[in-house]
Amino acid sequence: MAATPERLRRNWRRATLEPRLALASCLSRRPGIQTRADRQPELIISLTTTRHRLPKVHLAVESLLRQQLKPHRVILWLAEDLRGEPLPSPLRRQQQRGLEVRFRRDVGPATKLFHALREHPEAMIATADDDTLYFNSWLRQLTESSRKNPEYIHCYRAHWMLSAADGSLKPYRDWNHLAPGVTGPNHRLFPTGVGGVVYPPHSLAAEALNEQAMLELSPTNDDIWFKAMALLNAVRAMKIHPVFDAFPTVRSAKHTGLTFVNTTGDVNDRQLDAVFRRYDLLGKLD
Repeated sequence: MAATPERLRRNWRRATLEPRLALASCLSRRPGIQTRADRQPELIISLTTTRHRLPKVHLAVESLLRQQLKPHRVILWLAEDLRGEPLPSPLRRQQQRGLEVRFRRDVGPATKLFHALREHPEAMIATADDDTLYFNSWLRQLTESSRKNPEYIHCYRAHWMLSAADGSLKPYRDWNHLAPGVTGPNHRLFPTGVGGVVYPPHSLAAEALNEQAMLELSPTNDDIWFKAMALLNAVRAMKIHPVFDAFPTVRSAKHTGLTFVNTTGDVNDRQLDAVFRRYDLLGKLD
């Protein structure tokens, strides 16, 4: 099938996005946050990265600093063992434009939301991934959807959780992945962080901050933990579009990350089972 002119334009924009963001991170002086305090609740973009990905995280950060709708804060959470080490120069420049770098206990992939929930409980928190490049309308679309229906968690990308005849969850690989055509709201929509998720204040159960339980039950998949905490709080999820159009990713990160750990064997299924059993969540899917 021949590519349409629109598809060709879109592919070109994606191919050139990474070098353009790299250049902007070196040259731009444009503020990436808003300083007005009259918009409530406070709007925060929150993400984390690892030592391995730290040299390239400025690309994702740059895409977040160039949003049409400016957040009040963009926070990059780093593990305590990185404190005292020099930050890459692009990140230091981005700090001058509003990026906050905070060093906290490493709680795995959940670090991108866990500490923000604890330190900013009244904020609207949008989570982002460190290897994804976000178009400049990303935050505006998320927050507009959330403000229309503030009682739900909103996301770009989600799967539809399927159950077997006995009521148990089907294996993760057998779910309706990306839930095409479905927007919800529904308890069976399972947000995945790569597309970005916005959490209104108090949308997750207080148990979300039980660090010991989180690391015991779902140490490598934060999507499972935070979905469980939404179910525990009886808060449904919504996709903001019926069909998910994949975002560009940092090329050097394509073959790394926890996605490859979690989708190996039954890693996801074991964590799902542990969390759902502990909090008796199967009955909350209906």
